[in-house]
Amino acid sequence: MSNLPLHPEKKAATAASIILAFASVYFFWGLTYTAIRIGAAQMPAQLLAGTRFLIAGAILLGWCRWRGLRLFWPARTMLILSLIGLFLLSGSNVALVYAEKTVPSGLASLVLAVMPLYVALAEMLLPGGEPLPTRGWLGMALGFAGLAALVWPSLRTGLAGDRTRLIAIGVLLAGALAWTVGSILSRHARLPVTALWPRPGKC
Repeated sequence: MSNLPLHPEKKAATAASIILAFASVYFFWGLTYTAIRIGAAQMPAQLLAGTRFLIAGAILLGWCRWRGLRLFWPARTMLILSLIGLFLLSGSNVALVYAEKTVPSGLASLVLAVMPLYVALAEMLLPGGEPLPTRGWLGMALGFAGLAALVWPSLRTGLAGDRTRLIAIGVLLAGALAWTVGSILSRHARLPVTALWPRPGKC
């Protein structure tokens, strides 16, 4: 069993590491949309999304097992983790794969940019939520306006008769909502396990 510390010592991030982190996110996350677009043309949405996370899950579980990290938790914790996975991975990603059968990958990524707006509104409306300052409202308004301007040509095409694309955009918005629910649930669940450093223990 690993003796890794629960909270490894934090080191100050350098400018180069920050730039590299952002570049990695832009490259790998952006590439995901293109890969999904290619795969969606060949496979059903559920099969493609399920295969993707089955492989990823097997690799991650194998790594955790190799490091001696705990895999099984009490029933309540496992249930909450399952719900988070259901919203974040099943709901959101199946919606994305389904939509990318119709819409280009660039448009799909733009529509899903609505997620921060969803999260900000949800956190504000929840009991004990965090109210947005004036600057936050201004940022949300600018973000929404920019998103609407970018997506409007496709919306106009859909309203003019291309119902398939309009439905796909609606599915993307529903998927963004599922991701938002999963994100908020994971934030407020107070689970004894984190994404990067699960507590060591018996598997």
